[in-house]
Amino acid sequence: MMNAPILKNKLFDIDDSKLQKLQQQKILAINNPSQWFEDNQEAIREYQSFKQSDDYLNSPLKAIEYKLKQYLLDQNYYNVAIPLLRKISISYDQYYKQLIMANEVFLKAQISQKND
Repeated sequence: MMNAPILKNKLFDIDDSKLQKLQQQKILAINNPSQWFEDNQEAIREYQSFKQSDDYLNSPLKAIEYKLKQYLLDQNYYNVAIPLLRKISISYDQYYKQLIMANEVFLKAQISQKND
């Protein structure tokens, strides 16, 4: 049973317009990760704080996230499926490379913030 109000509010307050905005933000983040991270620092901090909160850590969402990640690892999704997708889809390969670059920008920003 989920007794965390923040989770209830966030989970059940999703509609098509929010999903469309999320998709647009994802595209912006991939195309210009440095700018996106700079523009969204506060939201990123809030998200990271939420992911470390007792409400989240003790929620069904955390359990689902863990089980899904474990399942994907057990099925070799990251070692087999992703490389195959990259081979058969040029656009997916480009997207994958952009994700790697965006992740590097994010990690550098995190290190920089910790050093400040």
